[in-house]
Amino acid sequence: MNQILFCAALGAASGLLPSFVHADAIDKLDTIVVVANRQAVPLRQVTTDVSVLTAADLEAGGQSTVVDALRNLPAVTISNSGGYGKASALHVRGEEGFRTQVLIDGIKMADPSGTQVETKLQHILSSGIERVELLRGPQGMMYGADAGGVLNIVTRRAQEPFEADAGAEYGRDNTRTVYGSLRGKNDRADYALTLADFSTDGFNAKSTDTTLRDDDGYSNRTAHFNGGLQISDALRVETTVRDTVTHSEYDDCYDASFNPVQKCRADYNQLSYRLAATLDLENVQQNVSLQRSDIKQRQLTEGISGGDLNGNIEQAQYQGIWKFPAAGDVVYGADFERQTYKQRDSEEEARNQRGIYLEWQGHIADHLFYTAGARHDNNDDFGNHTSYRSGAASLFDFGNGDVLKLKSSYGTGFRAPSLYESAYNALYGFGSTRDIKLKEETSKGYDAGLEYHWHQGALLEIVYFNQRVEDAIQFDPAEFGSGYLQDFGTSRSEGVELSTEVPLGERWHLNGNYTYNDTHDPDGERRIRRPRHVANLGGTFNPAPQLALTVNLRLVRDAEDQIFGAGRVPLDNYDNLEASATWSFNPQWEVYVRGENLLNDDYQEIINYNTPGRALYTGVRYHFR
Repeated sequence: MNQILFCAALGAASGLLPSFVHADAIDKLDTIVVVANRQAVPLRQVTTDVSVLTAADLEAGGQSTVVDALRNLPAVTISNSGGYGKASALHVRGEEGFRTQVLIDGIKMADPSGTQVETKLQHILSSGIERVELLRGPQGMMYGADAGGVLNIVTRRAQEPFEADAGAEYGRDNTRTVYGSLRGKNDRADYALTLADFSTDGFNAKSTDTTLRDDDGYSNRTAHFNGGLQISDALRVETTVRDTVTHSEYDDCYDASFNPVQKCRADYNQLSYRLAATLDLENVQQNVSLQRSDIKQRQLTEGISGGDLNGNIEQAQYQGIWKFPAAGDVVYGADFERQTYKQRDSEEEARNQRGIYLEWQGHIADHLFYTAGARHDNNDDFGNHTSYRSGAASLFDFGNGDVLKLKSSYGTGFRAPSLYESAYNALYGFGSTRDIKLKEETSKGYDAGLEYHWHQGALLEIVYFNQRVEDAIQFDPAEFGSGYLQDFGTSRSEGVELSTEVPLGERWHLNGNYTYNDTHDPDGERRIRRPRHVANLGGTFNPAPQLALTVNLRLVRDAEDQIFGAGRVPLDNYDNLEASATWSFNPQWEVYVRGENLLNDDYQEIINYNTPGRALYTGVRYHFR
């Protein structure tokens, strides 16, 4: 049965025929994105691979967190360690989660108090988000991003003098969500405020917890504010503040005698703020911004604090755009970043990095677009590095509204060892890691693909990608707790992405994607927790103007994990069916019900960590315009 479902999804992802299309749809080529070129451009001009989720997509899916909403995108897999609020890694094209840079309204959400300065994606709620853009692959040169790409999250802005949204949801494991959003604007000023409160009793996070067997709960309170003032027709200033406070219970920590304990808790607070000014003239745009994120973490074992971790990131950025309407744009900029990391009773570690970049984003007529750029970084501890990016896209209009787009891109990057990784080896390393001095990683990758857009709204996209990471850093898999090792050599990720969208009449819309990803470390072994096959098959159906039905079937096959000291073990193949139904009473009020893992498949994304079984949720939403 599983093989039949997998083949059905693969067939849908690659072979849904446009001859069944009978209704117009929004031209995807005109969708505006920012993440690819660091300025707003339509997808027809983008030479890289970008996935987009809109506010409507997020509401239709109903997921409470962004990380869960990302699961249905091509080339994306998630590794979760035991439910809501537990550590979750976003693997884009098989890369580590910390290799994907995450921005919310321009704020870099990285956490220097963590192991690899990765963003705690599990703490980003979906409330109040207008758009999610995922740049897939190592083409984030202008951001100083690594091989995983860039995840750009944009919150909702005011479109009317006053707007309001609110909602509440309840479901399995006593999971509760309440949120509210207020927005408004006039000729000169605008504001948007979102408050969200999420909590769940959770479930037993780890299968090896056979003694306490308690539920491992989670709570999250997030406040996000964005406000802007149009000082003149050309000059705008804005500020953004985001505060997230979470408490998460989990299994498998250690007491002072290094005995395993199952009653563990992590408290986490991230406060971020940004001030920016933009001068937008006819053919010149200048932007400057200052931002800071402060992170505080506390780990508790049976109620006793096991240590505090503090970190912050300070950034100053400048970007300019010179526009030459007949030929293209020059995008250039400079940035300064300071990271600090401090563990209780230890000295503060700090590091500065300075970067400059320049890119030409050109076009010939309206059918050939190309980019070529470079970035130079100077890191306090790891010297100078230069990264490159180039790409091209060509459009062929067949006259009847059908358009073929060919595209290709190439990019490089580097990642310095985090302050945590370096400090851990120096302070606690033993065995094979005691004398290791970590060096920077470097990465490169290219992709090539085609998109065919039928005039009726159907889309078929095929992309080949090939990525390499040199000298990847990893936690010692043989001796738990010994420290970080350097995989001297090449780790690779190579595969194919297929995506399709097909509107059928006015009521049906089908979509699907399939990703084949072949990954290997320098020793030729599979990289852990990277499924070789992932497929999504979904659709929406509107049987009545007030009723919308959404369904998605995700199929994951052929992944491995690793147990410290025991070697490789296979991970479960699984099928996850999600569905939702939304009834709109009027333009203001709607109720919905959604189900997750409706097949009640029993599987693990990380060995020995449980995942939720069948779950049902119901909620209500209110919109005021």
